[in-house]
Amino acid sequence: MSELSDYTASLTPEQQAHVAQLRSKFFRWVSIISVIGTILLLIILRFTVYNYKNVEDYEQYVTHKDSFMRFNAAKALGQFPNNPKAIVLLSQMLNDSSVQVKWHAGLSLAKLKNPKSIQPLLRFIEKEKDISSKSIGIYALGQTKSEAILEPLKKEFEKSLLIKDVKKIKDERINQFSIIQSFAYVNTKKSNDFLEEVKNRNGLDKELKDFTSKMLEIHGIEPEKKEINK
Repeated sequence: MSELSDYTASLTPEQQAHVAQLRSKFFRWVSIISVIGTILLLIILRFTVYNYKNVEDYEQYVTHKDSFMRFNAAKALGQFPNNPKAIVLLSQMLNDSSVQVKWHAGLSLAKLKNPKSIQPLLRFIEKEKDISSKSIGIYALGQTKSEAILEPLKKEFEKSLLIKDVKKIKDERINQFSIIQSFAYVNTKKSNDFLEEVKNRNGLDKELKDFTSKMLEIHGIEPEKKEINK
């Protein structure tokens, strides 16, 4: 008989019942802590599972049934700037059913800064209804710094100004600010000419015009210095 058994055997029935109750509570808490620890370990493993070196290693997760796995894959694919397949997979993930997956697909495309993502992103912002996802898509276009995005975004800007539905105007303003920011990132004469036009346009609210002025100040091409004839 163990020392613990010897000890409990010497107790009165009331004391034995009390000890049994304490032991039951102790093991119940141990079980709860074990379950919580296991859950935390699984969460940590899920956050660290993506440590692969090749785009192909992530491909299996692009259409995974678990949105969390797709979410992590979308984040990880932004690590491969020189692999065209990353663009293909991220472009596919722009159509994901999860808003969070779409966000990070857009952010990873922004991180890659590859002009090959322009057409998928333009198709995305044309049909996307979620304003946050659309705004990220516009931001990603700006990160390519390509003049190819200017005309489509200019049309998107002009279209947004025609919206009269009060419920949609607030969302459209978010897009307008994103478009201005993307034009500033391109930072060419053509993009800055449009920003100058927006800054001086009648009928636009002061907040948008002030933001445009700020973007020109931060990103705008410095005016050429004119030689002073002596």
